[in-house]
Amino acid sequence: KVALNADGSQTVTALMRLKHEPNKDPRTLMELCGYDPDKFEMVLGDYKVYEQHSTEDGTVPQYSIHIRVKPKQGLSISEMAEAFNDKIIPVNYGMKKSGDRNLVIPLPDLHFGWTTFADLKDMVSQLREIIMDGYNEIVIEQLGDLFHSDQIHVTQTVRGTQLDHANMRQAFHDAVKLFDQIIPLAIEYSN
Repeated sequence: KVALNADGSQTVTALMRLKHEPNKDPRTLMELCGYDPDKFEMVLGDYKVYEQHSTEDGTVPQYSIHIRVKPKQGLSISEMAEAFNDKIIPVNYGMKKSGDRNLVIPLPDLHFGWTTFADLKDMVSQLREIIMDGYNEIVIEQLGDLFHSDQIHVTQTVRGTQLDHANMRQAFHDAVKLFDQIIPLAIEYSN
C-alpha cells in the first residue's frame, strides 16, 4: 500500500515473508519497500512481526513494514563522491627547491558554499609565492568549517540552525580547486 502525501512524501506499508529478520536501519527498510536510499530519506518508520500459521510451512514470521519517505534535496552520496573524484589524475611531483625552515599554513573557517574559490584567488596567489621560497617541511592545517553547511542536502549546522543557502556541489569543486593549487606545490618545494 502506497499513499502520496500533500507535502511530497510517500507513506508505504508492506507485508512480507523473509527468511531472516531484517536490519532495522533506515537504509534496509527503504530498500525492502523499493526505495533507493541515495534518492530518498526516511521521515519515520517501524516494523512489526506477525506469526502466520500454515499446514505446509508451520509457523512463519511475517514482517509488516511501515515507512514514510521523502525525496532527498541536494547531492546524493554518489553525486558527492563523483564531485570529489571528478577528473582526478595521479601525478608524481619532483622536488624543485627546499630549505631549512618550516612553514605552517592554517586554513580556518573557509566556509565553501558561502565563500567561493574566486573570493580566495588573491590569497592563493600570495600563498603560492610563499611556498615557492622552499621549506624543509610544509604543514597544511584545515581547521574547522571547510564547508558553510554541515549538511549536504540542507543548509544547516549539526544542531539544526538554518543557514543561508549554499551551493554544495560548487563548494566541493572550490575546495578541491584550492587544495589542487597548494598541495602539489608544497610537495615540489619541501623535503
